[in-house]
Amino acid sequence: MNPPNPEAEPAGAAKPEPADAPLGAGFDFTDPNSPLAPYYLRASHVVAAGLLAFALLYLSAQPLVHPAVWGHLALGRWTAEHGSLPHGDPFTPFAAPDRPVSSSWLTEVGYHALYRVGEMLAGGDEKRRMAGGVEMLRVGHALLAVASLAVLLIAFRRVSASMPLACAGIALIFLLTLLTSSVQSPRVVGEFFFACLLLALSRPVLSRRAVLGVPLLMAVWANMHWSFTLGLAVLAVFLIGRLVEAGWADVPGRRLLLALALSVGTTMLNPSGPRLYADLWQLARDPNTATLNGWQSVDFRLGLWMHWLFLVPLILLIVSQALSPRPLTVAQVLLAVGFALAACVWRGMLAWWVAIAHWLALSEWPAIRERFGIAGYQSVLSFRKTLVAGLLIVVSLIWSSPVQWLMRGHPPALERIVSRGTPWRLAEELRGEEDPGQWLPDLAQGLQKHYPGGQFEGRILASETLGGFLVWALPADRMPVLAYMQPHLFSADHWDDVLNALAGGPGWWEVLDRYRVNLVVLERGADAKLADFLDKDSAWQVVRNENESAGRSPGGSLFIALRKEPLRQPNVRKREQR
Repeated sequence: MNPPNPEAEPAGAAKPEPADAPLGAGFDFTDPNSPLAPYYLRASHVVAAGLLAFALLYLSAQPLVHPAVWGHLALGRWTAEHGSLPHGDPFTPFAAPDRPVSSSWLTEVGYHALYRVGEMLAGGDEKRRMAGGVEMLRVGHALLAVASLAVLLIAFRRVSASMPLACAGIALIFLLTLLTSSVQSPRVVGEFFFACLLLALSRPVLSRRAVLGVPLLMAVWANMHWSFTLGLAVLAVFLIGRLVEAGWADVPGRRLLLALALSVGTTMLNPSGPRLYADLWQLARDPNTATLNGWQSVDFRLGLWMHWLFLVPLILLIVSQALSPRPLTVAQVLLAVGFALAACVWRGMLAWWVAIAHWLALSEWPAIRERFGIAGYQSVLSFRKTLVAGLLIVVSLIWSSPVQWLMRGHPPALERIVSRGTPWRLAEELRGEEDPGQWLPDLAQGLQKHYPGGQFEGRILASETLGGFLVWALPADRMPVLAYMQPHLFSADHWDDVLNALAGGPGWWEVLDRYRVNLVVLERGADAKLADFLDKDSAWQVVRNENESAGRSPGGSLFIALRKEPLRQPNVRKREQR
């Protein structure tokens, strides 16, 4: 029998915990080896969260730019109301028949759905509902653009095997595209799908899930934006590269072949079917399309900034290849050369070139680190870093526009969330549904003096960048617009007439008379020659505003001219150019 121990604890007494025992159920929030450590973040993750948070704040604060959105929104509204796609253009009598339907129909219907949700959430009068719709369009664009950056970030992380390098690539892309990314257009949808495709191709071998996932991705992409053709081209180039390097017996090549074949089939699941490819080819060859800025070649004069979108990624790619001991693969060379040449010829390809060039350059950095013995840096996992990353995201969401709308109880003022040149005041005045003269008193007086009942009637000549909003906002039967930012819908002769008149070219007045134009709307400074002619023509009244001299014109940065004697029938006059 053992003797009693005088230091023994009495029965039922609680045992004190060791002094170094972790708090909680065995978790130590300061120990990188704790059970929670797999969920902790590193410093590079905090940087990534900060970049995405800043991108969200910046993009959601940008006003809705008028050239690219409103024409698509009008087509989406028409499609949703009629339950079918239009044949040709339903908004103007000047469109040529049997023109291809839009390949972005699903994006356009999505635009309309977002706008309607914003209208319903905002409520109130027409101006407030419009502000709600605009706000939802801005939010949708910002979220999709940030999602594209996030997917690219993961793709860059895969090919570079380094989160700091991936963050650097995303930061550089964001800086390069700072101006173009703030212009809302269906292109952002294509950029998101393009990023998803690069993510799938960032593994050494296309995964089995990607063999089925990529064709599904392409099926949706083909109904949302024409850039799905770029996705097919990338898949085809990768397949060619694998066949050249390894031959038909290569398993990765077989998977690429299967993914490409399935993708070609799924892209035909659209309202046009296989004819979609012929329609896109017709669109690319249309002479009117060639007049758009995005179809012009890159200007390498030092006075312009756009050439840096081409040069910086090119320099990064060249330097990365020069430092790397591993040469680019056949597929990588074909992609680099093909996208570089396309970006030089068409400015609209710059966004895709920037993404593909960074992706190719970062894929060289694992070999570069191995060549120079550079150890990959990884900071210590930390709960504090995880907390900082979470706080950055939460703060960005609180400051973002939709949360501010929720906190205020109403959307931001319309004047703050549309670009200054958006002619919404003009549209309100022309419709005449509210107090005449509320927005443009000078225009209201001109209508009362020269037009029956003070109501405008007749055709409108607007710059192609303004025409899309007027097509959306005005009734097409009473106030048709001569043209807008869909040049492929019009005949070459009609488009040439419009561009010649906007430029104040020879016979500009004959064009205005032949088409019975009673209103001209221009952006100040863009078509100065025509504005000067109309200002001196006694047959036209230039709409001036009481605050115009102070630089606070209710009409914004617009030049508006109203014909004093409205034309109802063709009345071509012959006179000498003033």
